[in-house]
Amino acid sequence: MLDTDIFSTFFKKIFLDVPCVSTHCPNYRLELSQECQQVWVSKIITTSNQSFSQFCGMFDRLKARWKVNSWSLFLILTTFALGGSTCGKLAKMLIPDDLNIHVAIWWLIYVLIVTLLWPLCVLIISIPLGQFRFFKNYLQRIASRMTGKK
Repeated sequence: MLDTDIFSTFFKKIFLDVPCVSTHCPNYRLELSQECQQVWVSKIITTSNQSFSQFCGMFDRLKARWKVNSWSLFLILTTFALGGSTCGKLAKMLIPDDLNIHVAIWWLIYVLIVTLLWPLCVLIISIPLGQFRFFKNYLQRIASRMTGKK
């Protein structure tokens, strides 16, 4: 069973302005009944399950679009994450700490360096993860879209 005090405090803080179904807890602003708590918990769980299935569907759509299996998708996403992180670290290392410039200019330089380094970082990291062919084709597609050539 649910601990009434803990859940009452939680639901009062979170759902105070949300109208509660009057048959389940008519005085919800004063104290939430056990029934009302269970109704809200079931709504939260239902919403969470729907969100989770939408989240998983996103990965299914990526697998279908890129024509890869689950393991390859995991390696591709890992490559994106490691490549982006590495690129950000390298860009910070390339900009001197004692550079006395305005913050906006620093960010402009940083974004420019990251933009130029990212393809290289991703390609290098894709080699040990076995995804070089995917990223080579991916970067070629991006380049062709940017230049307008097919």
